[in-house]
Amino acid sequence: MRVIANFKLQDVPVWRIVFAVTSGRAWEMDRVLLVEGYPEAYDWTVIRGWHCSCFGFDSAKWDATVYAEDELRKVAQGWPEGDPWDAESIIAPLILSYIGKGWRG
Repeated sequence: MRVIANFKLQDVPVWRIVFAVTSGRAWEMDRVLLVEGYPEAYDWTVIRGWHCSCFGFDSAKWDATVYAEDELRKVAQGWPEGDPWDAESIIAPLILSYIGKGWRG
């Protein structure tokens, strides 16, 4: 696992984005993206952005963390489940299904 320093969302090729989810509508909202093969082949990058409802995601600060597949699986399995107000909770089953290991299994 490693954090991408000075990350800019516009540097990510859109065809590399596998999933993008947004938390339920609230005063504070977050968005999580899964990117495959970025910045290097075989990398899995999770990108997170947050904003207050008075601003949109265009003004969000984005953070990106790169994982190996086994690291990503462990992280996703540890995220909370079933919370529609939490973007990680929404994307975790998608990630686990996509990388072939199923939700919590």
